[in-house]
Amino acid sequence: MSYHTIAFKSRLPVKLRDELERIFFFNLRQGAHIEKIQKAIEADGLVSIVETNNTISLSFEKTAAECLYALDSEKEDAALLGVICFKCDTDKCKILHVAVDPDCAASGEFESELITFRLIEKVRKMAADKKMTAIELPYYGKTIKIKQKILDILE
Repeated sequence: MSYHTIAFKSRLPVKLRDELERIFFFNLRQGAHIEKIQKAIEADGLVSIVETNNTISLSFEKTAAECLYALDSEKEDAALLGVICFKCDTDKCKILHVAVDPDCAASGEFESELITFRLIEKVRKMAADKKMTAIELPYYGKTIKIKQKILDILE
């Protein structure tokens, strides 16, 4: 299977605000995890969109988190595919939230692109570069060793 190239960015152009809101705040699939999402909000605070210098990003009220956005290209008219929010402590990286365009999620038209897994794998690689030993997956608290690739674990 051949995957399309996706671009990862730490900030988005302002023109993607509506798409970010749709995918992150109004995602049709978040109902499956609503109780766990509510617990995450209690722990990390409300999430808001912050605009700085013609770019936007997500910001957590109680936690200094990083966010990574997946786009379908590096082009100016790229479409937002998903977002992952995480924070790294001394030896573990905790993924706080993952939101993917419903078309790219399980049973979506572009499910085969594995956007959720590719976002998690990107964070795993970043954590490995920072010499972290593990990452904690969202909603279930499952911790996995950095040395294992995400797709190997989920197969």
